[in-house]
Amino acid sequence: SYEVSVREVGPVKAMTLRMVTGMKTISDDMGKAYEVLWQHMEQSGAQCTGECFALYHDEDFNPDHIDVECGFSVAELVPGTDKIKGR
Repeated sequence: SYEVSVREVGPVKAMTLRMVTGMKTISDDMGKAYEVLWQHMEQSGAQCTGECFALYHDEDFNPDHIDVECGFSVAELVPGTDKIKGR
């Protein structure tokens, strides 16, 4: 059994990378995404505030098409790239 808790959080500044992956490769793909994000944040001087997250954008589950956005919360946004966005 799992214990589920709900908590409210205020707005968060974040640097994110969105991609489409599948169940067979999601673990590797998300690991690479977080690594790319972290490297970009280090190079840009972004300060991580301790929260990492994943947002799933699909309304229905399709194991071959998972639209996921990986992110880190940051103190202040830094310039992004074509794949990395500040939000």
